[in-house]
Amino acid sequence: QQLIAACADGDLYVWDLTKGVSRGNLSGHKGEVFAVVRVGDRYIASAGDDSTIRIWNYKKLRFIRQLVGHQGIIYALESHDTRIYSAGDDKRIRIWDTQNWCLIDEIWGDIGVILALKLNFKGDYLICGGKSKSVKIWDVKTKRTIDLAEGHFGEIRCIDCLHNGSIVTASADFTAKVWHMNLSSFQIPWEDLHENIASMCLNGGRNQILAGDGKGKLQIWDENLQMVEANLDSHKNAITKIASSPGGKNVATSSSDKTVRIWDLDGRQVIRELRGHRSMITCLRFSNSGGQLLSGSSDKTVRVWRVSTGVSLGNLMGHTEAITSVAYSSDDKSIFSASRDQTIRIWTVDGYEELIVLHSHSHYVNSISYDPWRQRLASAS
Repeated sequence: QQLIAACADGDLYVWDLTKGVSRGNLSGHKGEVFAVVRVGDRYIASAGDDSTIRIWNYKKLRFIRQLVGHQGIIYALESHDTRIYSAGDDKRIRIWDTQNWCLIDEIWGDIGVILALKLNFKGDYLICGGKSKSVKIWDVKTKRTIDLAEGHFGEIRCIDCLHNGSIVTASADFTAKVWHMNLSSFQIPWEDLHENIASMCLNGGRNQILAGDGKGKLQIWDENLQMVEANLDSHKNAITKIASSPGGKNVATSSSDKTVRIWDLDGRQVIRELRGHRSMITCLRFSNSGGQLLSGSSDKTVRVWRVSTGVSLGNLMGHTEAITSVAYSSDDKSIFSASRDQTIRIWTVDGYEELIVLHSHSHYVNSISYDPWRQRLASAS
């Protein structure tokens, strides 16, 4: 129920998610804060530019103590049980005891500057990555290197672990990779992706991953990350967005060629081509029934399409800048649109009339998402 935001001004901001309000801020760092991690039920640890780790009681908004030992910027923190793991510029992973708040061990070697740390769910393996462009796995108990994987062409900035044991890495080379880990080796379960992958989408109805590349081709992987279909010709230009219908039978793709195409995945063929936008299409969303499709464009309009016929049912005009995101309410009776004009607009499906304009952001609204259970709309800018 709490969210902690670490900021470039050196402060941490604590938010109460149940009320949507800030509880206060934690001040003390001298410089940017790059990492924050929860430690037990009451504490958080933060680190950054000033080479220190600060421990806070986030429930009472109180500073507890400072941990010193690193020589340089600390980019990454991780915590498990009674341990905190920290790493950064000085190319060492330091291990701290959270009962006595003291340094108890170090890991070093041919690591390079570390930008990301992540423990697996059991807490027995530590995965790190950074400017060396490689991923290393360490056995926490023995501090021995389990394996080293290479594949990125830029520094690794983020690492996460999936429940099935796979590892996800994101890099400055504009790619994300999924790795399968066993105790002795890494394997890349996907075929090598094109370097110019432009868009991706999860097809939850069929447990598939869909990707569109810069040449207008669509690729499909199954839940085991095995290639199902490669290089389906979709558009003449880069695929900018992909959306899947509920159930996953139909998929919509859009392109800088100003068109939307609807696919029947069973037949692996395009069944509808939708034309009407005057500029690049920036977002797509199927209705919850799957019978309609929304498309937003740089031409400042949102169009509503009937999937079965490809007929345009409405053209929503009112935004003064490019559309960035669209959504349906859970009953499909309302449409939400966000734009670079800093507004969110709500429209009725009955007549496609504008109901209200929300002026809540002071910059571009990049994304919106509707929560069908609580009937709330979230927006990010």
